[in-house]
Amino acid sequence: MSESQSNGYRHILKYTGIFGGVQGLNVLVGLVRNKFVALILGPSGMGLVSLFNTAVIFISQFTTFGISTSAIRHLSEYPEDDHHPQIIHFVKVVRAWSLLTALLGMLVCLLSGSFLSNTTFAWGDHTLHFILLSPAVGMLAITGGETAILKGRRRLRSLAYVQMGAMFAALLISVPVYYFFGETGIVPVIVAMAFVTM
Repeated sequence: MSESQSNGYRHILKYTGIFGGVQGLNVLVGLVRNKFVALILGPSGMGLVSLFNTAVIFISQFTTFGISTSAIRHLSEYPEDDHHPQIIHFVKVVRAWSLLTALLGMLVCLLSGSFLSNTTFAWGDHTLHFILLSPAVGMLAITGGETAILKGRRRLRSLAYVQMGAMFAALLISVPVYYFFGETGIVPVIVAMAFVTM
């Protein structure tokens, strides 16, 4: 086995270990967070959290056109030098398209608030909730673009730090807000978490 192959395998093993550890920690923190949220909000509150999160993720994935996936492959094909003109140009392109899809996602969420309310809920009018969730859709699109850039340029350590920060922020933000505001804090928590992750 050549030295370059050996270094490649070592690199893969190292970052597989890092991401495995991050995912394991993410599961543990998620369990703790969900337990607290379930105790505070009860079954109906957990249901609302799940429905709102699902709607936000669905609209975000529907309006980003797979940029966060395709950009990784294109960026990884460029040379290692991050100051290469092609890389700088492509990163600007990814960020521009991420911003455009963020605006599109927000617009779709704003315009489809009434439809989402009628199809998701059998009680009450939740149109305003979906309208207020539109910034979260936009921020998810921007986050997807930035994550793609980190993955494509093999900045996996930075990505691991981002994911760890986001998971602890989710715990520190959601539990106190739900404790003091109950179900009325669901929409603000989703938007705040999208902002912190971005």
